[in-house]
Amino acid sequence: MLLRARLLFLYLFNITCLSSSAQELWGFANSNYAGVMGLHLNPASIVGVPYEYEVNIFGGDIFYDNNFMYLPKLSDINTKTTTNEDATSTNSTTFVTYDNSSSKHAYASGLLLGPSYIKNKNTKAWAVHTAMRAIVSANSVPPTLAQAFYTKFDYAPLHNLVFRDMKLNSAGMLLADIGFSYAKVYIDQDPHWLAWGVTLNGIVALDGIYLDANVGEYTIPDSNSLYMDHVNIDYGHALPAAGGSTLSILGFGGSADFGLVYIHKRNSGAYECGKDADRRKRYQYKVGLSLIDLGYVYFNNGASQFMVNDGSMHWNYIDTAKFTSAADFDQQLSAHSGSSQTSNHFGIFMPAAVSMQFDYCIKPKWYANLSMVQRLPFSHKEVFRANSIALVPRYETRKFETSISANMYEYEHVYMGVAVRYLFFVLGSDRLLSFVGYNVRSINIFFGFKFNSCMLKKKYKNKGGCPMNG
Repeated sequence: MLLRARLLFLYLFNITCLSSSAQELWGFANSNYAGVMGLHLNPASIVGVPYEYEVNIFGGDIFYDNNFMYLPKLSDINTKTTTNEDATSTNSTTFVTYDNSSSKHAYASGLLLGPSYIKNKNTKAWAVHTAMRAIVSANSVPPTLAQAFYTKFDYAPLHNLVFRDMKLNSAGMLLADIGFSYAKVYIDQDPHWLAWGVTLNGIVALDGIYLDANVGEYTIPDSNSLYMDHVNIDYGHALPAAGGSTLSILGFGGSADFGLVYIHKRNSGAYECGKDADRRKRYQYKVGLSLIDLGYVYFNNGASQFMVNDGSMHWNYIDTAKFTSAADFDQQLSAHSGSSQTSNHFGIFMPAAVSMQFDYCIKPKWYANLSMVQRLPFSHKEVFRANSIALVPRYETRKFETSISANMYEYEHVYMGVAVRYLFFVLGSDRLLSFVGYNVRSINIFFGFKFNSCMLKKKYKNKGGCPMNG
């Protein structure tokens, strides 16, 4: 299938909606029953939980967020609309673009949680977990360049203007990993309880791409040309060969998470499996601090890296450019910018971040959680995690749980979400209004099939804080 220049841009800007950077599953990740579905936020969360073991059968999450374009409403996916808010032009598209001067960003992620197991011995715990992840980010995209590529350069207000100091960064990876987590209680002296945890992941890389560009000056003379001067580009990709398997192994890597959890006035009796435990406050409050996704992936199979150092790019007829493969695009980029292949290997950093979690028990079964994730940029060759913060009140029992979330990405827009857990099934979305509301610039849904030891017990015996037995 032919890729036009516009579609190439949309990939780099993630409008392809690759199936989050690591979406955080805010509606459920901080539950006392989150298990594997909350492990990504803090590995210390698996110790001292209200069950002896958890088996995760299958789970998934799809997330997308951007501040460049939106659908007036989700049902408009099969309709035509204007290409900008002031309705000055039309196009055969269903999307509307934001006409403002803010830089554009986008984040997309897809997560498949495979078979996983948690063993909790009350004072220590371990877990083995498997997953596949697709993670993509784009940051600092100039609004003028975004509009130019989106309209295939046929947007007259941009023609013959000179723009300066353009910076653009984008990266994406498709990964499979198997991980091991271990957590242990460090302090258990009333009213203080403190545990630490660590996760180590081995990563198999299936795809990788990144682009980092710094341009001193650029102009769009007309509807088919793009001129850039003082161009510095670092670009690379590792993709399956033509006709090759989409699951070809193109690289390897590793990542680690580290976490602490402090609980004030922990009530060990509220961690038993009996119904009486639901009638007790588990704690006054719980605080977590973690470093997540500290890692690196090295691509050395089917990989190519290209660079332009203080060059120029004069690309005529870019609106009709066609690329049949990544190699074809590489050749045309070299022809127009003088880029040259500098290496057949490269590495990309994982979407590292620091996270804080605060969970307050209002009364038995009722909780309020405030958590945040702040990315840690280490390199321009990195999938940047989206900054996010969420307030999540929830009702939680051994068999049933529901929550409402108010969450914000990149500290821009507040979104509402909802999640429900009943026995072995979890379903939720941090973007509930995207399915029923308007100006849909983000979408998300997550689910899980899993069970724990308390679900399978027919009789329960109280044995202090030991969650199980019987």
